[in-house]
Amino acid sequence: MSKAFDTVSSKLLIKKCELYGLRGKVSDLLKSYLINRRQYVECKEEEKVIKSREMEAYNGVPQGSNLGPLLFNLYINDLPT
Repeated sequence: MSKAFDTVSSKLLIKKCELYGLRGKVSDLLKSYLINRRQYVECKEEEKVIKSREMEAYNGVPQGSNLGPLLFNLYINDLPT
């Protein structure tokens, strides 16, 4: 399932949310949540911390968040049609 969360198109998800009625400030907040995100990996070994370089995340919904599963469900909700 985690790979499915990574394949969500942010732009398409925003358009779908607007079709569901999420507009205005809510849409702006959603855009700031999904667009221009950066991510990195951090590993801790005893007292040593190793951090990868940051990269931009173009697709996907943030995993481990409360909104992630909800946004994913909105994204796949119309698949049967």
